[in-house]
Amino acid sequence: MKKLIFVTHTIIMLVIILVKTCAADQVNTLYINQIPSRLDFENIAGSPLETTFSKVKSVKIVYDIKRKEIYYLNSKIFSLHFDFCENVLNYPFGLETFNEENYSNHRNRAYLLATLNYFEDSKQYGLEFFADNIINTAQLTTLYTKINISTFIRDSLKIMLNSENIIHLVNQENLKLPICTIDQIYANQQFQSIKNGITYGYLRLYPSAKNIIANENDIIVVNGSPLEIPSCKAIVTNAFQTPLSHIQVITQHRNIPSCAIKNIFQNQSIVSLKDKAVKIEINNDSLQIVELNEAEIMKFIDIKLSIAKVKPLLFDTTNKEILLIKNIRSLHSKSIGNKAFHFSELYDLSLKHSSQFRTPEGAFCLPFYYYKNHIANEFITIEIEKLKDIENNDSLLKKQLKIIRSRIKKMPIDSTFLNKIILQLNGNSSFTSFRFRSSSNAEDLYEFCGAGLYDSYTGDIKKGKKDIEQAVKKVWASVYNYRAYKERRLYNIKEETVMMGVLVHRSFPKEKSNGVVITKNIYRNDYPGFVINAQFGDVSVVRPPENMICEQLICNATNLTHNSPKKLSVKYISKSNLQEGDVLNRQELEKLHSTVEWISQYYFRKTAYVDIEFKFDENGQLYIKQVRPYR
Repeated sequence: MKKLIFVTHTIIMLVIILVKTCAADQVNTLYINQIPSRLDFENIAGSPLETTFSKVKSVKIVYDIKRKEIYYLNSKIFSLHFDFCENVLNYPFGLETFNEENYSNHRNRAYLLATLNYFEDSKQYGLEFFADNIINTAQLTTLYTKINISTFIRDSLKIMLNSENIIHLVNQENLKLPICTIDQIYANQQFQSIKNGITYGYLRLYPSAKNIIANENDIIVVNGSPLEIPSCKAIVTNAFQTPLSHIQVITQHRNIPSCAIKNIFQNQSIVSLKDKAVKIEINNDSLQIVELNEAEIMKFIDIKLSIAKVKPLLFDTTNKEILLIKNIRSLHSKSIGNKAFHFSELYDLSLKHSSQFRTPEGAFCLPFYYYKNHIANEFITIEIEKLKDIENNDSLLKKQLKIIRSRIKKMPIDSTFLNKIILQLNGNSSFTSFRFRSSSNAEDLYEFCGAGLYDSYTGDIKKGKKDIEQAVKKVWASVYNYRAYKERRLYNIKEETVMMGVLVHRSFPKEKSNGVVITKNIYRNDYPGFVINAQFGDVSVVRPPENMICEQLICNATNLTHNSPKKLSVKYISKSNLQEGDVLNRQELEKLHSTVEWISQYYFRKTAYVDIEFKFDENGQLYIKQVRPYR
């Protein structure tokens, strides 16, 4: 990190030297003290440090408190306030002291620091403050007034309500300045980059997200969020995606370009290219499509997907025991599946941090042996064998997979095995409803995430053995979901090596909230942070209902200097539109953040980042239900 900072500062100094050696009337291109027009703003605007929104132009602002002078930085040169203050204003005390004094209420504070953003989709100027920036009402009013009189924006400028401190000033201190909420900004966004890149293919339009039939040279433009995505060159949707939505996961793992454009089916310049050969380029702010002639498309059409190789799947079908989660750690995942094995690691961590979080109670695992034994019946295997001859015929393939799933669910489970399950469930007298979750060896791998491919079901012992039996068989049958089968074939996974275990634990009929944490700041690579997506109750953040927006935020606990204590800072990207208020309160955020830190530190030796599924029950107890590698 120090080497990176040194290189960055060296480049900045070289730029400054070059600028200062130019003619005298060009010296002030490092900054200006006024922004009299939109053109002047454009001339010094750069890209924001975080890509939380698209089509944003940003200008860094430094207000010198003692001199009462405002500086609008040339943000094409200066992406950090400190670089400007050190190299232009001759700030002498270094980065740590700068951070400690100028992002807090320190008595030696020399500068007020902010960013002026222009959101193209909403035609809105917003004044934004770093989440760690503790600015008071008087300081904020001073800065706003200074910007108001020194720019063409005037009263159109609004304070962005996306950090805890600014929200506090508005709610508690009766701040009398124009504001804009992140809901207003988010609602007006028209474009979302999901995976940047360039590719070539034939543009296909699908007004429905169901029954998409395409080939590997197609660029799919789809209405909504399909769960089943065939092999293709790119995906464009009109629905915004959460970080762990199926489209996000698929495009990241397949390494194919993808974006969301709300009005794409009303864009005639794109619709007119239906079924034509095109080149598409997706970046942080836009989608560009160029029609190609036949010679051009033939030159590029054979460029294949760059898909990570999946190691041969390991499995052991000799273990016949129903395994309590506390006893699993002595085994390898090859007999129970990756989800169950990771869950057992979470269980061990929860014992060490029992005051912070729990894993769902009553957990045990059904090993691969019983799945393998069940599908080995000739009634099922005869149908599985037919798949080899119809892999390239999607219509026949879907019908055959449906037949296989039906036969798996019709075939009775071994009665001795079923009685063992019922006995185990009855031993958990506090619960009657249980969740039966997929735990395959073809999911939760770094090379093959498998998110959304398989299904989980709830079984209630009060409804009798049949309900439990059906829950188990439905999980087993989901191995032959069309989306799961096609994705495995795309990665050349050998079907005969795919096994399915079942992780069982108590269900949550009532929960206050649920969500997912990614232990990486996916919006800014050079700065730490956890990205949290949360929603009220049990409404999914991974597969949200149509038009449902979850609460999304970046949570970070750092000490700006070696001497300062860690402080949790929160930057909101979107708020839930399900009901008023925060999904997660401050106490819950702090508990979740510290828990995620422990888990991520444990897994860092295995994989750099993980995604973690959590929930708070009706009593406010934090549960961690899943962890898996994140690419």
